[in-house]
Amino acid sequence: MATAHPDEPSVLDRRWWLWLVMLVGLVAILATYRSYGSNWDEAVQAHYGELAVDYFRSGLIDRRVNRFLDLRFYGPLVEMIPALFYGEAQTGAYERRHLFIPLFGLATVPAVFAYASLARIPGLPLLAVLALATMPRFYGDWFNNSKDVPFACLFALSMYLLAALFRIRPLTPWRVVACGLAFGLALDVRPGGLPILALFFVAAALLSFALPGREAIAAGAHRPVMAVLLQGIGVFAVAWAVMVLPWPWAHESPLAHPIEAMREAASFTTAYPVLFEGAVVSSSALPRHYLLEYLLITTPPALLVLSLVGIVAGLVRIRHPDAYSFPFMLTLGWLLLPLTLFSLLRPNVYDGIRHFLFVLPAVATLAAYGASWMCQRLAPPRWRGLAMAACAGLLLLPVKDLVALHPYQTTYFNALVGGVAGADGKYETEYWLTSYREAIAWVNAQAARQPETVVRVAVAGDGYITPWVEHYARPNVRTRIVTVPPEQPLLPEGTDYYIATKRWGFDRGYAAAPVVYTIGREGAVFTVIKGRAPER
Repeated sequence: MATAHPDEPSVLDRRWWLWLVMLVGLVAILATYRSYGSNWDEAVQAHYGELAVDYFRSGLIDRRVNRFLDLRFYGPLVEMIPALFYGEAQTGAYERRHLFIPLFGLATVPAVFAYASLARIPGLPLLAVLALATMPRFYGDWFNNSKDVPFACLFALSMYLLAALFRIRPLTPWRVVACGLAFGLALDVRPGGLPILALFFVAAALLSFALPGREAIAAGAHRPVMAVLLQGIGVFAVAWAVMVLPWPWAHESPLAHPIEAMREAASFTTAYPVLFEGAVVSSSALPRHYLLEYLLITTPPALLVLSLVGIVAGLVRIRHPDAYSFPFMLTLGWLLLPLTLFSLLRPNVYDGIRHFLFVLPAVATLAAYGASWMCQRLAPPRWRGLAMAACAGLLLLPVKDLVALHPYQTTYFNALVGGVAGADGKYETEYWLTSYREAIAWVNAQAARQPETVVRVAVAGDGYITPWVEHYARPNVRTRIVTVPPEQPLLPEGTDYYIATKRWGFDRGYAAAPVVYTIGREGAVFTVIKGRAPER
């Protein structure tokens, strides 16, 4: 890892670089958010937010929110905020959600910048945010993933405030409150994150004593240990209160219900078929290397190489640790602890790596470590600025993939598997169903040519997608949901088109019906539209 120079400010560490990245990100969001379709979960998540708003508006009396499916096991804060703006008519509900949710993704950028700044390594914060903001798998989920993106954002903020709690002096009660606030907000999104946040708190506490830079404890070892215990109690007391406050189900039993939700997260019983390495595997029986392999094949190559360099260089350096080794070791744990826990516990997960988006800021930070190390060690002093610019250019290479795959950046795979075309049929690609919006737009265009005629469309999926399918369809398009691939060879009378994702074999329905349109990117097909066979 690069040598720290806390007394030598770098022009790359100026905050205006951060604001420039934020401005570019905000412009990208405003320019493109209407391009993104809805996903499997969006209608139910949006309705959960509406019911939670009704609960608070009723003075905590209307408790329908606690009986809506199994969403009571999650806090509704993120879902409530857009629901406050689109009102009961729900006009533009999904578009407004697609504008609001990416703000969490964008907010992850300053959290990572602040976290990387703790290492006091020239250029590290800027390189870290460039690496993160251009990761296709992270950026693509910004627009409609209202669980994993906010959790990743709040987890990154929690890691910064946790590191600051133990490494920035003087310690103040407000820093304890701030850390607890970030923990609580993250837990409101995913209560099951409590054990891993607790593990990171313990790890940070142990590192703070093991590494130089902590005040001496010769005056009485029990006092610093007691101080850490009090800090921990304060952080988790604040976190629990913040978690419970916006969570209607937790109001019924502030202690028992959150614990039940955490148990549910740890033992999720509903299994789904997952396409992995060309085979269909149950989500409850995935191989131990699933998460590691997915990270290797969905991380841009330059970022992957730089992160590996950062890990190796940092491990070499911490043989002689100093005060600035703390952020590196915490970042390494940020990546390796979830990987290790997944390998040991093999939890029930699906949809690629979306449940583990919170580790991507760690990958980005480690890549920045690697880039900074190479610039500081391999380049002569007068060329280090150019070397840093070259590394920044490498980290920006995925921008071309962001453009080429738009708006399906979540389908990104790197050259290790031949890109998204090579992954097609071997791994989950467009698992969200967001390409249905483009499919419905194509049907709308056909229906617009005959506005007096009703066009009837069968749409593969489940009943939960009905609201947004109807929302996107034009008035003379009538839709019905098909929950299993139809066995009939051709479309029946009264059905003009069949929209089907390739996931779970839905595209094999109406097997003999001709494909009239496909939606895909870079040689991969995500969704097919089948039509009626021409009359002979």
